[in-house]
Amino acid sequence: MNYNNINNLIDEWLDFREEYLSILNTDDKKHSIFFDEHTEKILNNVPKINQKFVKQQLFELDNEFVDYTSYWNRKYYKNGFKDAFNLINFTFQK
Repeated sequence: MNYNNINNLIDEWLDFREEYLSILNTDDKKHSIFFDEHTEKILNNVPKINQKFVKQQLFELDNEFVDYTSYWNRKYYKNGFKDAFNLINFTFQK
C-alpha cells in the first residue's frame, strides 16, 4: 500500500467517524467551552457603543479557534494512524 492510498484511507475513515466522534457524552460536556456564556459576560462589561464590534470579534475568534483545533486534531490523528500503518507494515515485512 503506497502513501497516497494510506492517506486516502485515513481521510475516508476520519470522515466516516467524524459524526460519531462529534457526539458529546456527559463527561465530554464537562470539558466544553461555553462560548455563548463567556460572550455574554464580556459584552455585559463593554460599553453599548462597542458591543457590536466586540461581539463580531468574539464570533470570529470562536470560528478561528474551531478551525484551528479541527485542523490540528485531524493532522495529529492522521499522523498517528500513518505511524501505526507503518509500524504494522514494517513488522510484517520482516
